[in-house]
Amino acid sequence: MTMPNGNAADLKRLGGLLRLYRRGFGGGGGVSRGALIERLAERDSAYAGLDESSLSRWENGERRPPRGFLADFAGALRLSRPETEALMALAGYAPSGADEEAAELLALAHGVYAQAQRARPADGAAAADSPSPTTERGKMDAATLAKETFRRAAGPGIYASAVAYALNAMGLDGAVVQASYSAAALAIVGGQGVLRWRRADATSELFFISLFFVLNASLLMFSITRMDHFGFFSLVPWGGEWTFLLLTFFAHLALALAASLAFDALRIRMYSANGPRSAFARALWTALPPCLFVFGNMLVFINEGGWFFHLVSLGVTFGAFAAILAFQDGNAALSEWDAKMSLVAAVAVIALLCAIGSAGTIVAYLSPSPLAFPDHNLFMSWEVDYARVGYPPEETLERYRLGVALMATAVIAYLATALGGYLIAAIYRHVARHNKGRG
Repeated sequence: MTMPNGNAADLKRLGGLLRLYRRGFGGGGGVSRGALIERLAERDSAYAGLDESSLSRWENGERRPPRGFLADFAGALRLSRPETEALMALAGYAPSGADEEAAELLALAHGVYAQAQRARPADGAAAADSPSPTTERGKMDAATLAKETFRRAAGPGIYASAVAYALNAMGLDGAVVQASYSAAALAIVGGQGVLRWRRADATSELFFISLFFVLNASLLMFSITRMDHFGFFSLVPWGGEWTFLLLTFFAHLALALAASLAFDALRIRMYSANGPRSAFARALWTALPPCLFVFGNMLVFINEGGWFFHLVSLGVTFGAFAAILAFQDGNAALSEWDAKMSLVAAVAVIALLCAIGSAGTIVAYLSPSPLAFPDHNLFMSWEVDYARVGYPPEETLERYRLGVALMATAVIAYLATALGGYLIAAIYRHVARHNKGRG
């Protein structure tokens, strides 16, 4: 027979052992929870979406970890067979056998726990809990904030400044050159995310990249029309042809960076021991405020045409990340059947949104006049200097429609492939964790 679920006292003992083994790994130096997740993910990619708050709850004895996790935990930290059996017994898992054997195994587990308590590392080993940017601490310290700001902004910022300066010095400022420059900027930031795809904080990285992509895809339109929705193109006579594109790039970069750091801070707070217990509530209040922050800025600085585009694109981004966080949550209570149906639903929704987005793009391109020309925002309007733009009004309008089509196509492709693919991977990992828990 199978041993019944561990009682509250045994779950506390189990949590104490998990913490002691993690802190005592490697001769007493220990590993952080983030580093442990990375070690587990090397054994099975299903753990890449495990959040550190789940580890914290298991170590505090608040919840019973799945059997599969305990087996992989023991393998990752190279525990002995008696130590592994002690974890299983304290959790209420045991191989089939008589009640007397189960009781004996549990008694041995208590002995292992007592021995580990006597031999536990010094309090200084608690430094092994030093978190990554998205852990259970209730705040981000200044050093972490500065590091994340530099790490995310340095690459695209250096590229934008250096390449634009070089092209300007060579007198290359045509529409094709600027469109190629904008496309390369999007590719570089996307590549920056791919290189960090296996990191424990890949979800935070992807959130920054997604906002950056959704916002700066508009550069594909602006480089063709020689205008922008902030009105920076009016500064060209004083700063040169690259001025408006660079200022728009950095305005979008600042918005994406600020929102992604807010996402990190909210994720830390929501997934702390004092955060909401509901996986849905944690996901909702982590993803929603940063997306509302970006959309609020768009309401102020751009016009109604941009409002509609960003309402849709940011709404999809929010929905995708809320779902990703929910499926990554170690406390999500979906059954295997529900998770598989969620996978089917996710694929169907992605396909439907692609179809609707493509139809909308075609309608916008064929429309005789755009929804809103970039000549005003919420507070002011400005005259378009067609002589400076370099095209007559009719050709400017045609280029504007083409730019809208390019921008929308790029965003649809990114949301469907990168973001949709990451969501599907999160659901697959949830199913894998569920199967391990059953094992």
